[in-house]
Parts: sequence; structure tokens; C-alpha cells
Amino acid sequence: MEMFVVIDFRRDRLCRCYSAAFGDAEEALHPINYKEKNWMNEQYSGGCYTSTYGPGVLTQLGKELRKPFGRLYFAGTETATHWAGYMEGAIQAGERAAREVCLDNSGQGGGYEGESLYPNGYP
Repeated sequence: MEMFVVIDFRRDRLCRCYSAAFGDAEEALHPINYKEKNWMNEQYSGGCYTSTYGPGVLTQLGKELRKPFGRLYFAGTETATHWAGYMEGAIQAGERAAREVCLDNSGQGGGYEGESLYPNGYP
């Protein structure tokens, strides 16, 4: 029963925030439905929306996550150099990995970008 009290508290607090954001909208205080998910209890993701690393792991080893292994290239939000863990990071990482594949398959070599996402240093 205690769990439902906590859920009700969060729902009510969230509704008050939405109400205030929309000019004290009364209808925001009375949602038709409310659901929440504790991603930390998920067996396979163990959290989300991104992996959880200890302090210093990404700053010291992040470029190793992006390093190709033979013909195997890695992309995903955790391999992004900016916005890791977000959709923007996933897009960035996919574009980076695609560039690496194209450069490596062009015969020019040197496709691995390491820490740099953009060839000209942007952003």
C-alpha cells in the first residue's frame, strides 16, 4: 500500500507542474490515466535510457567504445561524443560509424575518427 502513496505523490506533483506550465490549467490536475515505469527494475536494460558507467569510465575509455574491431563498427548512444544516452547521441554515433565505414571501404583508409565526431572539429 505504501508504494501507491509514493506513486500518487509523484503523479500529483507532476500534474501540478504541468498545470503551472500551462497557465494554471485545471484539466492538467485531473489526468485520465497515469502510468510510470521504474527502468532500474528491468532485467535486461538494468536502467535506461542509457548504460550506467562508473566515474571516469567514459572520459578515459570512451574512445575505445567507438574503435572498430576488424570490420566490425560500433554505433549507439553510448558511443556518442556528444549527447551520449540521448536520441541525438544515437543519431550522431550512427552517422559517425557510417562515415568510418565509407572511408575505410573507399580505399583511403583512416576511417576511425576516435574522439572527433566531425572532420572539421565541429562543434
